[in-house]
Amino acid sequence: MTDDNDDPHGVGATPAPVPGPDWAPYNPAMQPQPTYVASPAQYPPTDYQQPQYGYQSDGPQSVVAPPGYHPQPARSARWGRVGGGAAAGAGVAAKAGIFAKLLVAFKGAALLTKFKFAATMAISVIAYTWIYGWAFAVGLVAMLVIHEFGHIAVYRMQGVKVSLPTFIPFFGAYVKTESPVQSIGHVAAGAMGGPAAGAVAALGALELSRVYDSPLLQVIAYAGFFITFFNLIPLWILDGARVVKVLHWAVFFGALVIGLFVEISHPTRLLPIIVIVGVIAAFERWKNRDQYAAAYNATPVAMRGWLGAAYVGVAAICLWGINITYIPH
Repeated sequence: MTDDNDDPHGVGATPAPVPGPDWAPYNPAMQPQPTYVASPAQYPPTDYQQPQYGYQSDGPQSVVAPPGYHPQPARSARWGRVGGGAAAGAGVAAKAGIFAKLLVAFKGAALLTKFKFAATMAISVIAYTWIYGWAFAVGLVAMLVIHEFGHIAVYRMQGVKVSLPTFIPFFGAYVKTESPVQSIGHVAAGAMGGPAAGAVAALGALELSRVYDSPLLQVIAYAGFFITFFNLIPLWILDGARVVKVLHWAVFFGALVIGLFVEISHPTRLLPIIVIVGVIAAFERWKNRDQYAAAYNATPVAMRGWLGAAYVGVAAICLWGINITYIPH
């Protein structure tokens, strides 16, 4: 096919030269000149000569197709195109299926993120029910919820945006700050909010156990006191590590001595934990003494005072509650 501007007649058909007779030697100079087949649209009807369909007897032998004639492709070619179309359709369908699955997964993840608090809380209840029964599982998760909302309340009082709790079965729960906290002292205050709320919740469960004479509520109260006391350990990512960082070293060692005294006088199997954790925490504080000193000096005196009182007071309440609610086996 050529462009219409290259054809003097404006036809746009490119003729194919045909070699001479079979008996004649090939000579380019003896090649017959190509002829053009004009269309009725180029000449008046009187000048138009209807071409003969088939092979022309004069001039180069070329095939002229009648109007409306469309040659049918070979059977194998037809089926090849059909097979290619089917394969392409199958590929598109497969990609559409993968896209649909990704879309469903994305929607599920978004839904889980939106309702992460309720979903993870329900999963924790189911997990604890499998071991302890549904009544204790509900009470235990309730203690964790109150503990975490203690963090949320204090952080939001400071103007800090914080997420709802995320529960991890057999590991507890956590909240995550989503905006900057003003200072390390405010971080310690937010960390102290959880144990304070947890201690109040455990005291409430203890009082209800006495009012209704319920061993189940007593066990739930024991769990609340123990969880709160465990979170006051000044190690790792626990609440106590953030609180003790801004306190004087004497407050930490004083709380440790009180804990040892209470445990020795009223054994509850916590003595090994207190001794081991106390030694590790003391070594960690000595190793990072410069960081602790900087945090201590950066915190106002009034904030250090009430944080220290809250830390020692909550730890004492928890040790007392553990001794009161402990049921020997």
